[in-house]
Amino acid sequence: MTKTMLMSLPSSWFGGSGIAPPTLHRPHLVTISVRASRMKIETGMENNTTDICGGGDCESCPTDPALLIDSKQAIHALSGKWKLEILFTLMHGGVRFGALRRALMPITQHMLSAQLRELERDGLVARKVLAEKPLQVEYELTDSAWGLTPAFRELLVWSKTYGPRRSAQASETALGAELA
Repeated sequence: MTKTMLMSLPSSWFGGSGIAPPTLHRPHLVTISVRASRMKIETGMENNTTDICGGGDCESCPTDPALLIDSKQAIHALSGKWKLEILFTLMHGGVRFGALRRALMPITQHMLSAQLRELERDGLVARKVLAEKPLQVEYELTDSAWGLTPAFRELLVWSKTYGPRRSAQASETALGAELA
């Protein structure tokens, strides 16, 4: 059972220590949850999403925890300063390390190596060692990374739709600031 009410803090919470309770200029929203015969007082800032409604998709329905975990994993696998650029570059086929670095200029060798290692660990990039002297390494997308193609296409559509407008607006704002 959850009950929300307006109240102020009781002076007994300050244990007779001589400290006066803070004076509240406005009443505070407090949520009281009673579970297992204990009373828990919350400030109203918490997200009380433990009550499930009739099973429909609505604003008050809690998000499925498994869905949150999956989305966090996906975001982590793709987040990084250069990961999306690396994946876009590899969509044209396998690329050797040096060519990849030149294509992504000004990335450092260390950063490219670290990002490629993470992408390989997450199963998005495959590393192929070529039997040549000197040793050559080529990187290519895995099947799971190719599954991101529709998402990449949508990102490109979004960029074409909103990217230039954003750039134009930024230029107009800068120009307006210079004239003022």
